[in-house]
Amino acid sequence: MNVFTPGPGSYALRPSTTRTPGGWNATGALAIGRHYANVNPLQGLYLTAADVNANAQVNASDGLQVLLRYLNVINSFGAGSWVFENPSVNIVQGAVVPTVNVKGLSVGDVRGAYTPGARLSAKAKVVTGTEELVLTSGQVVRIPVYLDENIDLGAISLSLGYDVRQIEVLSVRLSDEAKNVNLVSRTDVPGMVSLAWFDVAGWNISKGSILFELECLVKEVSASGIGFRVTEGSELASKDVEVLDMASLRIPSTRGVEGAEFVSLSNYPNPFEGSTSLRFNLPSEGSVVIRVLDVAGRVVDLIDLGARSAGVYTHDLDLNVQAGVYTAELAFTRGGETSIAVSKMIRR
Repeated sequence: MNVFTPGPGSYALRPSTTRTPGGWNATGALAIGRHYANVNPLQGLYLTAADVNANAQVNASDGLQVLLRYLNVINSFGAGSWVFENPSVNIVQGAVVPTVNVKGLSVGDVRGAYTPGARLSAKAKVVTGTEELVLTSGQVVRIPVYLDENIDLGAISLSLGYDVRQIEVLSVRLSDEAKNVNLVSRTDVPGMVSLAWFDVAGWNISKGSILFELECLVKEVSASGIGFRVTEGSELASKDVEVLDMASLRIPSTRGVEGAEFVSLSNYPNPFEGSTSLRFNLPSEGSVVIRVLDVAGRVVDLIDLGARSAGVYTHDLDLNVQAGVYTAELAFTRGGETSIAVSKMIRR
């Protein structure tokens, strides 16, 4: 083995590591956004770690990349994995070679919160509320998630696990429609729904308010209902980049029943651009007619699907209409009786 023994002189250190990087989440993206807005500028190594695109600029694009990395949509940054201080050291003839401590940050970890090898913990929890939802197999339902905190919210980094035998999460929407502009989410991983969001302006939420809704397809629900669990690394932070200590999320209790006589209708995505998919449940055999109405009640589309047996269906809907709010109305007729189900849709 060759050992390098430096002679007298000045040396520039170029550290590196093979350790696994980490520490990316919406709280870090918020810190990047606050820097770009000149609310709280980053400096030194933290500023270097924020330039995840390696384009010598730190802006909203870097924040978005951090959100995507948290959700595992991307698996690398243009700037690489780590950034380090690059100090110099002076070696004096006959003196002991000094030990130099060098600080490093995982790229994107602008708060310095990540420690390689340390176990991640969840800084949020899910509790069951007193509200109750009665669910039936085949139903598409929106499950509200309440925030039991008073906070001027700035960031959400949240992953919820669930039993794929019971439900499938189709989409997630924040309760404040305007805030969904900054929302990035994933529902394509079986048994997991993940969302990442930040807003430099903040979101003033009162305790007990709905934070977001989960649109779910109900499969099989036991009498004990559906359970969600918060996974490691989840956290909520204020707009001042202060992480909440075990933020409490509340989900209604759920109870499964068999044979409920109902017709349900929903659409995904919502809002949509050009096309959306209608999902509906029929409790028995009957005929189905779908109308799409504008805000003035005018019919802008009419679809006669004819006779259908009991079950869950999807129908792709292409609407060549202006942006605005529309209503999908499903008329289900059996034995001379007609039931109506509606779904509000937003065309961007």
